[in-house]
Amino acid sequence: MSQMDERREHTAGELTAAREKLEQSGKESRENRKLLNAAREEAQAVSNIIQGHSLKMEGRKKRSADAEAEKLQLTMDAAALENRIRLLTEMEKEYEGFSNAVKLVMQAAEKKALRGIHGPVASLIKTQEKYTVALEIALGAGMQNIVVDREEDGKAAIGYLKQRNGGRATFLPMTAVRGDTLRENVSSEYGFVGLAVDLIEYDRQYDGIFKSLLGRTVVVEDLDCGIAMARKYRNSFRIVTLDGQVMNRGGSMTGGSVSRSMSSRTQNRCKVTASTAKPLGHGSVTSRGVSPVFSAV
Repeated sequence: MSQMDERREHTAGELTAAREKLEQSGKESRENRKLLNAAREEAQAVSNIIQGHSLKMEGRKKRSADAEAEKLQLTMDAAALENRIRLLTEMEKEYEGFSNAVKLVMQAAEKKALRGIHGPVASLIKTQEKYTVALEIALGAGMQNIVVDREEDGKAAIGYLKQRNGGRATFLPMTAVRGDTLRENVSSEYGFVGLAVDLIEYDRQYDGIFKSLLGRTVVVEDLDCGIAMARKYRNSFRIVTLDGQVMNRGGSMTGGSVSRSMSSRTQNRCKVTASTAKPLGHGSVTSRGVSPVFSAV
């Protein structure tokens, strides 16, 4: 019996040891599984980080490509604008759009054959683009009138044109031309935009000139507003709409489509440059490259 008991005890010991070993193996297995899961999670996190960096890199590459494309487009646009400016500058050098008489007088003034010449009215003012049509119509042929210092300077220029059979021009001596602004207070009237003289900018030395040309001309939104205002004030002053229709003093009306010749050139200058008219001093010629017709404000 003792041998049987010893065997039982030995077997029980082996069983206990096996159970302990199994339990230890299970514990190690669970630990290893935890470590494996942690490693997988860490690997996934690293993969996510790499993927995030990859997406950021792709985004940066796209933004860089977009920036390069925008730079290229801006470069092309700038080149196109430079070409337009160059073309308009060349046109102004030849006084494109002005009469032959104006061209002759201005060229003579540049060569100092004539003195006291300030330039055509159109080159001495600037305005906002939205007012250009109304003001061109309001000025009419007066846009080509030449501002001079004195009557004697106008006389000399007229003599110059006669000698060369160069045509006719109108001269505005600053010592003689005086103007006034509208006395009626129409600023509260429906559709009122402004007095034409208040919608332009010019050197104050030309105050008398531009008050004479535009001081009694009212700019309104449309023809209905113009008709109503003309009736109320008994056609006592001229009214011009933003699109160039006119209620003349005395009641006559002028209107229709606007010629694109001078207007389109004006619009182009307004779009291309915002340079200010810079008339020079006594006896000087306006710099055409700096003071285009109706520069945009």
